[in-house]
This record gives sequence, structure tokens and C-alpha cells, in this order.
Amino acid sequence: MNALRHWRLRPVCPGDEALLRSIHASTRQAQLDATDWSQTQREQFLDLQFRAQRAHYEAHNPGAEHMVVEASDDGRDWSAVGRLWLHRRPDALHVLDIALQPECCGRGLGTRLLGSVMDRAAGSGRVVSIYVEQGNPARRLYERLGFVPVGPPLGIHQRMAWRVSQEPFLGMGAAAAPP
Repeated sequence: MNALRHWRLRPVCPGDEALLRSIHASTRQAQLDATDWSQTQREQFLDLQFRAQRAHYEAHNPGAEHMVVEASDDGRDWSAVGRLWLHRRPDALHVLDIALQPECCGRGLGTRLLGSVMDRAAGSGRVVSIYVEQGNPARRLYERLGFVPVGPPLGIHQRMAWRVSQEPFLGMGAAAAPP
């Protein structure tokens, strides 16, 4: 699979609701496949989960940036392929959520997105942190980039952090300005 060579971020706008729901649903497919729920039950579950997640992020992370990830192979034809929810804190850039459509996974885009966040953190003396579910395959990416577990697991989630004392991922932001 070819790497996605160009990417950019833009703020979420009201017309992105269907896109954001689609991205959210794609991240829950394995969870849903483990059930025998009807399509209606799946849709109700996804709707409740989507609304609860958004409400939680907004209530507990005021001012967090919710962005759409757009990508292009040629720099001309752009497609919305993911989301990044980032909370800039005085001591950390906290990734509340990063999700890419399944067809974009494994093409280097997640590495470049996180690399841009890491570069920004390195430039401002902050940590990058994220909570990840214990069985999430993306954990391998975080570990490869130098994220390490911080403290004991919190239920099914593990807090992971990348510290500024580590080498920044300079230049991985490519066509986009770091968030």
C-alpha cells in the first residue's frame, strides 16, 4: 500500500457530522463484530457512544481542538480520512482521540500526524500524552514512536507519554503545519 504523501488538518465544522460518525463507527467495528446485535441495535449503540464521547471530551477538556484529517496522494485531490482531537495543556499536548479510516491505516499517516504533535511538544517543552485501550493495535505505533506507559492501567486504558527529552520527530509534518 502506498504512503499518503500529503496531509493537512482543518477544524471540524457543522457539516462534518456524518463523516465523524463514520470514522467513529470504523473504530468500533471489531467490538461490534463480537456481538450478535441487529443493525438497528448497532446503530443505536454507535449513536449513544458517539454522543457520550463528544460530551465527555467537551466537558472535561474545554478548548480542545477537534480537527478533520485530510489526505491526498497527489496534493490536489483531498479526502477527509480521519480526526484528531487535541487538548493543549500547559505541560502537555494531550491527544484525546486520533482515528483514521481503515483504508488509511498502515500508510504512514498516523506516524506523520503524531510526529507533528511530537515536534510541537518538543518545541514548547511539553509532553505528548494519550490514553490507549489495552488491546488497541495502535499501541504498537505509539511504542515505536517512543511512547511509554505512565502509571498503572486505568480500567481498560493505559496512559502513555512521549517526553520532550526524547528525540523530536522533526520533518515528519510534511505538507501540514503542526497542530
